[in-house]
Amino acid sequence: NKWLCSEVYTKKNMGYGRYVFTTKGDLENYDKKIVAGLFTWDDNDYQTQANSELDVEFARWGIAGITNVMAYSVQPTRGGTYTERESVPTTPLQYDAQNLTTHIIDWNSTRVKFETHVGDDTTAATLTHSFIFDNTNPPRTANESGVISDPIVIPAPGSTTKAHINFWLFDANGNGKGDAPSNGQNAELVIHKFQYIPY
Repeated sequence: NKWLCSEVYTKKNMGYGRYVFTTKGDLENYDKKIVAGLFTWDDNDYQTQANSELDVEFARWGIAGITNVMAYSVQPTRGGTYTERESVPTTPLQYDAQNLTTHIIDWNSTRVKFETHVGDDTTAATLTHSFIFDNTNPPRTANESGVISDPIVIPAPGSTTKAHINFWLFDANGNGKGDAPSNGQNAELVIHKFQYIPY
């Protein structure tokens, strides 16, 4: 009588470079309570780097009417308050014959570039969505339970930054537990391939 969610992350610490996630299946039609995340994270550098978090997420955040579910973000965003740090593509994903799409976080000290491609491919010919965030943007602070981070433009990787994939349930009522899917059904996220190419 309880729902379980999944998260995996690398054992290896990672830094600047290209994080390439190839997924299989429809990422845009999950239940409104389900969130799929492809991201970077560091447990140990919240104060200085807002956890080194860069995200590609697929979610409706509990609202059935949301149709544009993929978002790129450079944390901190303060839940979307800092709109320059997020991009939500307005056109659907495109899949190849094997139902694959590829999502890239390309991270260096002066810019973060997000890309989405058709299939298991990263060439210019398959590019369908992109977002570039550079160091000309203003610094912003994160706020977690009243703890304010240092101002950050592009977060740097910390000494324990890893690549993460999570598949979880949105907590609409804020009780610390994910809400059950509104359709009462199981769901799956299939990762076809992950690659990290350091700089």
